[in-house]
Amino acid sequence: MNKTLAVAVLLLGAFVLGFATNNSDTATGFVGPHVVATVKVTNQTAAIPTTTIFTPRQSGLYRISSYIATTTPGNLDVGYWNLWLGWTDDAGAETMAPLELRGVVTPPNAYGYTPSTGDLNAFPGGGSSFVIRAVAGTPVTYAVTNTGTNGTYEVVLAVERLI
Repeated sequence: MNKTLAVAVLLLGAFVLGFATNNSDTATGFVGPHVVATVKVTNQTAAIPTTTIFTPRQSGLYRISSYIATTTPGNLDVGYWNLWLGWTDDAGAETMAPLELRGVVTPPNAYGYTPSTGDLNAFPGGGSSFVIRAVAGTPVTYAVTNTGTNGTYEVVLAVERLI
């Protein structure tokens, strides 16, 4: 009798545990948005060439949160620092510039903002997060270009896997 009861309790426990953990997220090893890569570069006074943030092991949807700010204002005010993102989706290689920054600005306006180019493909709204679909095995990159400004700046990026 005690042996039968013990077996029944073990079987019931195994069933409950299996039911509680058997959902689509944990079955695939994915448990929700989580940071897969970060970048923090400071004291920059020159452009940054195309640099890999990370290379996804699985194709999926990723959110890139970006921030660029002037840390020491310059004196050349005829252009911008432009933060660029690059990735490959099912259609091919993609690029976009989510933020631009005047190198001469000071607080409270020393951060990058969304370009207002009128281009329908430009990053919409006033945020600094962008969702991409990245193909496994192809790098997700960033770069900073200079169109005629100076000063010292920083870039901070975080990439989260969504699905």
